[in-house]
Amino acid sequence: MKKLLKYLLEGLLKNLHDRVMPSNRSFSRLDLSCPEITTVSGQFNIPSQNSVGVFYHVSLENQTCSCPNFQNRRNHPKDSFPRWCKHLVTALYHAGAFSDCEVWHKAIAEAGHGGPLGAFFVETDSSQRFLLTAGRNPDWINVLGRTLRKGERSDQATGRIREFGWCISEQRWSYGQGPPGARQLRKLMEQIDKIEHF
Repeated sequence: MKKLLKYLLEGLLKNLHDRVMPSNRSFSRLDLSCPEITTVSGQFNIPSQNSVGVFYHVSLENQTCSCPNFQNRRNHPKDSFPRWCKHLVTALYHAGAFSDCEVWHKAIAEAGHGGPLGAFFVETDSSQRFLLTAGRNPDWINVLGRTLRKGERSDQATGRIREFGWCISEQRWSYGQGPPGARQLRKLMEQIDKIEHF
């Protein structure tokens, strides 16, 4: 299962599923293009989260940003998460660009990170549907899952979608908390040893 995310993100889900996954687990890829995004306009200077006094210029019309991370993303097409650094995602979100998007795209935008470079759903017979996303940090996977409403089991979760982080090198959930149904998901997460981007 080494390089699991590389195979998944390259679209070889069926091959991987047939070779190594039990029959009660399924994978499907989330398309990270976002054609239903609402066209918004504006120019903004957004402060860096890491460097005091540094601002990045964001253009919503052009979907560009002056930050270093955007330089790695600029060749991706407009209206797609792989193009958007965290400054663009934040500006687009606050401008209402995701109001007509499907629920999982909205959840990714709400998280406020840079757009993922790959994403796939995983579910089992005994767990809810999870969305795993991979960005530029090779040691973290973002896991989006639904919270529980009163009286629900983890496989019935219908609450709001929330993000949880999984550290690959330390094999642990961020802040020690995983999503409802994390026990079923943990076995898969522990087999991921790295993210490779292509």
